[in-house]
Amino acid sequence: MSKKILIVDDLNSKGQGVAKTKDGKVVFIENAVPGDILSAQIKSKTNRIWQAEKIEFMEKSPARIKPLCPYFNSSLEEDRLGCGGCQIQQLNYNALTQMKEKQLIDKLERLAKVNIKEIKINPIIKAKQVWHYRNHIQLKVRYDKQKSRFVKGFYATKSHQVVEHEICYIAPKVESIIWQQILTFLTQSQFEKEFKSNFRELIIRSGEHTKEILIAFVFDFIPRNLQQDLEILQQEVAQLANNINQKLDANELVSVNLIAHKQQSLVLWGKDHLTEKLLDKQFKIAPLSFFQVNTAQAENLFRFILNYLDSQNQDFNTLYDLYCGTGVIGILLSDYFQQVKGIDIFPDAIKNAKENARLNELKQAKFYLGTVENWIRQQDINKTDVIIVDPPRKGLEKKLITTLNKIKANTLIYVSCNPATLARDLKLLKNNWQPIEIQPLDLFPWTMHVE
Repeated sequence: MSKKILIVDDLNSKGQGVAKTKDGKVVFIENAVPGDILSAQIKSKTNRIWQAEKIEFMEKSPARIKPLCPYFNSSLEEDRLGCGGCQIQQLNYNALTQMKEKQLIDKLERLAKVNIKEIKINPIIKAKQVWHYRNHIQLKVRYDKQKSRFVKGFYATKSHQVVEHEICYIAPKVESIIWQQILTFLTQSQFEKEFKSNFRELIIRSGEHTKEILIAFVFDFIPRNLQQDLEILQQEVAQLANNINQKLDANELVSVNLIAHKQQSLVLWGKDHLTEKLLDKQFKIAPLSFFQVNTAQAENLFRFILNYLDSQNQDFNTLYDLYCGTGVIGILLSDYFQQVKGIDIFPDAIKNAKENARLNELKQAKFYLGTVENWIRQQDINKTDVIIVDPPRKGLEKKLITTLNKIKANTLIYVSCNPATLARDLKLLKNNWQPIEIQPLDLFPWTMHVE
């Protein structure tokens, strides 16, 4: 099979390079970046998509860089498993954020069919801290019988094989310190056997502003003898917590939890949550609570919304916070509204939202359990009310879009983590809602995600 010359000019949502052949075939190339010129064989994946194989560099992109992380495989030629914690590290940060902007605009034009000349699209807000930016990490843990020790890391791309690492460059800086203390604890524990057979994930959450740290062991299930001898395990964990606190200096370990099936949770030591501050509000964060993983960029996101509300120079009545989660957005915006009403389908999220409202002494903030699309139809919404939506990656339910197209509110704020579903929803909304301003933010450096 003859080789073709490929000029990479784009990235797809998975971080693969994209090129076109002279006869119009779209080719995806693992680990390629815009500006690379390659020689490769291509094979068909679908009728419209092709994959490059047996790739050789002819010319490397000037934007290509050497990845900081040694566990990330950016090689075109080397066939080895690379850590799947990041999608792309071989493209310099400025070029990567430019690609994110380009993808957003492309989807708005191609999918939403909007005239971007009629919309104010602000430059992407880049992250000032591109390494160790995450405040939350879930590490895969296994006992490796060949190595006779526990290993931790992330799954390799398209695999359930754990790629072990000593340090993760996007994790909280305390990750490696905590892991070393846990390794010592595991070898000394009376329950080492139970950890070997059931320990699956290690959760580390950190408060950027409060410096609090929460860790949780995630098990397949909690063995009976652990439940029976819980007092002994708690004594062991108390010593672990003491050792970690000594190593963390100014940081404070506030909680160690044991979780099974992502539901049953036992507090082994300390509190059942950590507390973090965003702007001028406080929030309780449980081990499995949703909370934006990039604190600094989340604050930039919320500042943009606050500045927009401030610029309207009007009195608002009610904020309807749809997909409210733990109430973060509604609580942060509450000073602009006479009342806040939040809705979410997850009971634990609504419980946390109510706790966060009490923590911030907000009597005007109320949170409800239910389906967004059914609940919103029962509300009496006026022109002075504001709707804010922050849906999961799948976007808005069609029933909700139908309702949004009928309500009287003048302002709809859409917080999106997926440009493709944002564009789809804007197309369905555009006969009744006119997009006026879009602000992209990079909350996830070294991935293709854009908020």
